[in-house]
Amino acid sequence: MRFLHGKPDVEDYAGNASLREHISVARGAANTYHAQVFDLIEELDFAGIRLLGAACVLHSRSNIEERAVWTFLLRAKTVTVITDRAADAFRALLDQGGLNSWAKFLQPGGRNSLPH
Repeated sequence: MRFLHGKPDVEDYAGNASLREHISVARGAANTYHAQVFDLIEELDFAGIRLLGAACVLHSRSNIEERAVWTFLLRAKTVTVITDRAADAFRALLDQGGLNSWAKFLQPGGRNSLPH
């Protein structure tokens, strides 16, 4: 992750070099980021593993102790990632919307935790 002028206004998280994908995120409103995902040729509409990684990196660099919710505004859609800090690791869950939404994890009386 790169900080320009010592500030986290524009941040880059480079993906696994063997996959040749890169995500660049720019801070928007609170916990909302404009994200662009690229492969070697073009900008991609979506790349889930890159978004999960970016959310975990953002959480690790924040002052948030336990759970955080991150919104990524992509070219084709908006997605949300929830991260939980657990000891020396993070768990992340990507909500693309639709029938498999994880909103049930946040509802009162719901599981209120990420699956393992």
